[in-house]
Amino acid sequence: REGPDAPAPAGGAAKRPVAILTVVVSVILLSLTLNGINAFSVISEPPDVPDAVTVHATGFQFGWSFAYDNGNTTNGVMYVPAGHVIEVKVTSSDVFHSFGLPDFRVKADAIPHQVNELWFLAGQPGEHPIYCMELCGTGHNAMHGVLKVLPQAEWDAWVAGYSP
Repeated sequence: REGPDAPAPAGGAAKRPVAILTVVVSVILLSLTLNGINAFSVISEPPDVPDAVTVHATGFQFGWSFAYDNGNTTNGVMYVPAGHVIEVKVTSSDVFHSFGLPDFRVKADAIPHQVNELWFLAGQPGEHPIYCMELCGTGHNAMHGVLKVLPQAEWDAWVAGYSP
């Protein structure tokens, strides 16, 4: 029936489930976002361990150089000890690069005049590829290196001056 005496439509009750669903979905999305931010902060900071090894990686067209706290330097090959947390401080001497270790699922941008960091746990001894994951020029396809994870005794000898 129509007219001024007609009852109001029952639409208010139908809107209530939509409002409840909107609030529930918003709470779920907010909790996922906060958990993601927390997880990122946990994985982006290296664990505070006394035997962590720091390596300084510098990208250049078209290769990588590595400097170690003991003064050793290498080109194209990065040496680390097995079973240790490795912190890599990455920069570039010329253009944008991106230091990538796909076997460890880590990468960091190498930007001139800026240092970015990544970390990983070097597991078993072996060799792993290092790639530039940023198109950096015509020789980009040849810009790769090798990560050599050494047993502790070989690492100690290398640090002392022996090159394996």
